[in-house]
Amino acid sequence: MAKKIAIVTLRFQNFGTVLQALGLQEALKNVGVESVEILDFPDDAGTSTSKKFIGTLKEQVNAYGVIRGFIRSLKEVLFVIRTRIDGKRDHSKEQQARIAYFEQFEKQYLCLSKPMACSDLRSLEFVKGLPYDCYITGSDQIWNEKYTGSTDIFFLKYMPSDTIRMSYAGSFGRTFLEDKEKSTFADLIKNIDPILVREEGAKRIADELSGRESFHVPDPTLLHDKSFWAKLAEKPVSFEGGDYILVYSLNHDLSIYREALRLGKQQKKRVVAIKRIFSPPYYSAIKWLYVLGPQHFLWLVEHASMIVTNSFHALVFSLVFNRPCYPYLDRAEQVNERLTSLLHMVGHDHVVTYIGKGHIAPDRKPYDFERINRLIKEFRKDTYERFLRPLPAMECKSV
Repeated sequence: MAKKIAIVTLRFQNFGTVLQALGLQEALKNVGVESVEILDFPDDAGTSTSKKFIGTLKEQVNAYGVIRGFIRSLKEVLFVIRTRIDGKRDHSKEQQARIAYFEQFEKQYLCLSKPMACSDLRSLEFVKGLPYDCYITGSDQIWNEKYTGSTDIFFLKYMPSDTIRMSYAGSFGRTFLEDKEKSTFADLIKNIDPILVREEGAKRIADELSGRESFHVPDPTLLHDKSFWAKLAEKPVSFEGGDYILVYSLNHDLSIYREALRLGKQQKKRVVAIKRIFSPPYYSAIKWLYVLGPQHFLWLVEHASMIVTNSFHALVFSLVFNRPCYPYLDRAEQVNERLTSLLHMVGHDHVVTYIGKGHIAPDRKPYDFERINRLIKEFRKDTYERFLRPLPAMECKSV
């Protein structure tokens, strides 16, 4: 029986990464699993910077044409250069304070295993000595080689065959695989049963690779309602609050900030932006925040009058807290599918705006939160009943 479960997921200091791990941990406790631990190991580095740039260039050229695509890619290079120049300044005080907030949150809420390395998890002798009878890989972009060099681990390749090996809300972070990649991924995914994925695009890929049916389930953060997450939220120190538009961007296109400033002027609201990395502020009219932990991220989303973002988890928590969110997306990025799949599920495709395709128009793109809450609640309930509540009684495989 699945009495001791290990969650195998990304481990680095990112708001969504930490909160999704907590979401799955607490959902498993809700269904009566006796012991849940998140394996504490540092992820191997993903694709090199040069390969990432080549990939970005291809995406941009495919979406915008050769000249415009090259210019957009060059702007990304300039952003990175400026960030590295700024990084030579002493930001240690701010960086240490941010790290401390993450460590405080993880220590308080996450059930972590003893520290281990990727090399440990590739050792059959080591994994045979682990005390778990079930391994769940996910959520987040665990199968996206652009960000992780540990896809073999995240496909549970080395975990004992007499244990339960399944995924929960796994994501490839893209809508298709190159033909040359398919055989490798097909060999890896055979270790997992059942295959539970986060997006419809991931389901299409997983079905093709495995020859079996995979299942679309909600991100772990959606397995809990507003009351659960609100209890964890904390107002950032020295932040005065008020009526503000929140911006959180995961790419280097500055147009999202210009669009937020336009909205702020139109609606007479100030603009607050979360800095993902310690990069220089670009617009003095924006209030930039960096020294934050997951607890502050939750508070900022909960109390914003509106969110403008290209972040999946900023969208997720906007829906959880019933705050209007307007994704402002680069149509070249495959990773957009994680946002558009969720919005399609709740019937709100209309709130998306693509760069260069007009302005965000909240008055013409209203939210129906009554409908959203009902659909998410039904999705959550179905997932608990079909996949999570049966887990404690699920039998381990015989060798």
